[in-house]
Amino acid sequence: MFTSSVAATVGERRPLAAAKYLEVFKISVINQLAYIYDVFVGSFFMLVVMYVFVQLWRTTFAVTGQRAIDGFDLGQVLWYLVVTESMVSSVPRLTRKLDTEVKSGDVAYSLNKPYNYILFHYAGFLGEWTVKFGVNFPLGAAIVGSAVGPLPFLPLAWLGQVLAILGGITLFFLNMASLGLLAFWVEDASALYLIYERSLWILGGMLIPLDFFPPAWRAVAEWLPFNHILYGPGRTLAHFQPARFWSLLWHQAAWIIFFTVLVSLLYRAGVRRLNVNGG
Repeated sequence: MFTSSVAATVGERRPLAAAKYLEVFKISVINQLAYIYDVFVGSFFMLVVMYVFVQLWRTTFAVTGQRAIDGFDLGQVLWYLVVTESMVSSVPRLTRKLDTEVKSGDVAYSLNKPYNYILFHYAGFLGEWTVKFGVNFPLGAAIVGSAVGPLPFLPLAWLGQVLAILGGITLFFLNMASLGLLAFWVEDASALYLIYERSLWILGGMLIPLDFFPPAWRAVAEWLPFNHILYGPGRTLAHFQPARFWSLLWHQAAWIIFFTVLVSLLYRAGVRRLNVNGG
């Protein structure tokens, strides 16, 4: 049964509690590696997208005659897009999975299992995403690296990149989980995810850095959690600045806490609704 405390959503206090979620993560990774050829086939779209972006931004910089636009040169823009496109292209269909479990009643079988429902799905989500990202990012990097060359190797920037991506994808998971759990109340949560996904593409900076936005749109985007999912991690690699990096981690942590509480409340309310209605 899902515990009432938010701490249970973040982690359990029993000594070996984390081990079972690590096993779920490992099993998810192994399952993906068993079908690695399918992962590579699915990553073909990443190659096409990055090739198109290389041609598009080369033309844009050539037409404008500028070496940099709003602080980004051609290489920085393309490396930024490698991060954002790889993150989004690697995301499992979590919302659809949760939506199906709730509507079919399969979620009821999880209530008496010795694990936290949200952490169980997070571990599986992260395992699948890790394998796909491990394929998508190198492929995208190969296209961009051959076009504009590699980024300078800055150990702090690359370490920061790992932390920023982990924070971003955790926030992405919590957003998707909150939408999926709305299936306790709505007929089809996939429609809500479609709206969320399009909002993330635009206001999260997946297709273009927020630095290029008009001031009014940028101000709105910076107040929303979307930019800490994609824009922040992308900018950390392409245009690393220590002050902005630490600010990103702080904002990611704050939003993760907020959505952890939200997901916990949604799940608890959904379970009560399931028990009362006998769903």
